[in-house]
Amino acid sequence: MLNNVFIDIIMFKKELKFMKKGFTLAEVLITLGIIGVVAAMTMPSLIQNHKEKETVVKLKKINSTLQNAYNLMRQEEFGGTITSMQDFGTNNEFVDTFTKYLKVQKVCHVGEVADCFDTKTSYKTFTNGIAESLYTSQSTVFVLNDGTVVILSPLYISSTYVQLFVDLNGKNPPNALGKDVFSFLMNTQKLYPRGNISPGLSSDAKYDANYYCMKSGWSSHSHNGLGCTAWVIYMENMDYLRK
Repeated sequence: MLNNVFIDIIMFKKELKFMKKGFTLAEVLITLGIIGVVAAMTMPSLIQNHKEKETVVKLKKINSTLQNAYNLMRQEEFGGTITSMQDFGTNNEFVDTFTKYLKVQKVCHVGEVADCFDTKTSYKTFTNGIAESLYTSQSTVFVLNDGTVVILSPLYISSTYVQLFVDLNGKNPPNALGKDVFSFLMNTQKLYPRGNISPGLSSDAKYDANYYCMKSGWSSHSHNGLGCTAWVIYMENMDYLRK
């Protein structure tokens, strides 16, 4: 019996010694190195996915906000009947009326757009080409309370629609079509995300994603990215950046 007790004590001491044994410094460093490599490989992808999800949410919100404001303006200011975009008056009159139905921090009339955003910003296509100019000397601009910049083309360009560019993060990069800058068309009835073939819009206003939201083919075209807006809103992703 006594022998069994001694044996048990010896076995217990061995188990205790084994339990107290920790990792060596080399083992810890190797483990940390592996964790670091895995993190370095996955973090950029996770960050990019998070940014894209933020862009989708914000663009969908802007689309809804602008559409609701436009519907209210048409109904309350014009009884819901608009036959021509020129019915809204001058560019300045239009932006003043439209922004009554939005929460804005600043409105810039014709000739004052530099007060709302950096006109020296070089905008790009999402494939890093040189994008078309987002504004002219006759454009009007306003800034929403969340910092989103909205640029409206002159009303006299077309009697059927007005082009809007929405820069989700103002002067901050990347300042590229299809990444943080998105295009809409507004006709006498509603607001359309570009990339959607919409009835009632002239052929030059139809920016199909198959041509204007792609990394190959027309990727060097200065309009590439104009057709991404509808994709983001309806598909709820930005997978075209990787196709």
